Amino acid sequence: MNTPHWLLIAASVLAVHVGVAEDPFPQTHLALREGRWIKERNQTFPFRFEGAADDPVFYAALRAQTTLRAAAAKPAPQSTSGIGHCEGVTVAHLSFADCRSYGIKVEAEKAPKEIQIYDCRFRDIGVRAIKGSAGQDPNTRAVKGSVRYCQFENTKVPPADWLFGGDYIAAIDMMALEDWHFSDNLFRNIRGRNSGGRAAIFLWVRSRRVVVERNLILNCDRGVAFGNPGQSTANLAGERLVYVADGIIRNNFIAGGPDCGIELWYADRIKVLHNTIWRPEQNWRRGIRVGTGTAHTELVNNLVHGEIIFEGGEAQMCHNLTGHLEGCFVSPASGNLALTREANGAIDQGVPDPEATEDISGRPRVGRPDLGAWESRNEL
Repeated sequence: MNTPHWLLIAASVLAVHVGVAEDPFPQTHLALREGRWIKERNQTFPFRFEGAADDPVFYAALRAQTTLRAAAAKPAPQSTSGIGHCEGVTVAHLSFADCRSYGIKVEAEKAPKEIQIYDCRFRDIGVRAIKGSAGQDPNTRAVKGSVRYCQFENTKVPPADWLFGGDYIAAIDMMALEDWHFSDNLFRNIRGRNSGGRAAIFLWVRSRRVVVERNLILNCDRGVAFGNPGQSTANLAGERLVYVADGIIRNNFIAGGPDCGIELWYADRIKVLHNTIWRPEQNWRRGIRVGTGTAHTELVNNLVHGEIIFEGGEAQMCHNLTGHLEGCFVSPASGNLALTREANGAIDQGVPDPEATEDISGRPRVGRPDLGAWESRNEL
């Protein structure tokens, strides 16, 4: 691979066009100066990745130890960056803060490809830190992408005059994805005003082959959601609802939060493997919810301080442990769900699964695995 050329820019980028490269890796990078970049109210997207109508491929990367921040004390209603018809875009080492709508918007209706969001921080983004929209064309998706090693945290209570009384809140809400990975991220306090926010990771509307793994989700209204009970404006009239197909949720720590750990609605051929969930007393039963329209799904080797409940969906269950599991985890309040010596019901009680050969820390599972995301072998 050729050494990338770094282009220093000192003003907002509304559109950039770069020729197609033979090398599949980005050949042009946009580097922001370190510091704070202020988003003015009249800017829809200070940073916009979009190819021209006759230029089908756009390669670029946006990297910096930088904060993109709203200009006013009251968060601005627009988004800070947008990704449309382009390919090979990497957004890395950026911080996004104090934006009312979206930190990054990925427009699946424009068929972007190879979008990587890496090592970014999202703080007090009002509606969605990362939003993925969709159109009604069932064959158009955002193909091959990832969100990895990012941090999402809200420290403020949404105002009551925001959508749904301040409950229209999530960290990641994306539609029409194909072959995306969401891994090794931290989510903290992603909550609506009335504890009715969406999930920290909420994927739906014609998404397929998505993997959610090795995430720490702490005190969010919901943890991971594949689908939801309602409909989207991107749904076609009369369309059979399959919000997520052929997806995997594995090796996640999900602790606290008022609603639920994992929920599945209109999901098909999903594998929920080796997750550790600790529910507080509020809605304690809602460890994993298997909702309407869910079918051909497997729940294997999960460890849940709470319960697995069925609300109209179907799933095969194998070697899951649920119930009151006090004393089994190191520090549930801080999100440390590593196993203690008292976790006898979980240690060596799982069944080997070829889709989960490593634990949340990347250590191999050998022989009879432990239940949940943490493998305690050689430690206790």
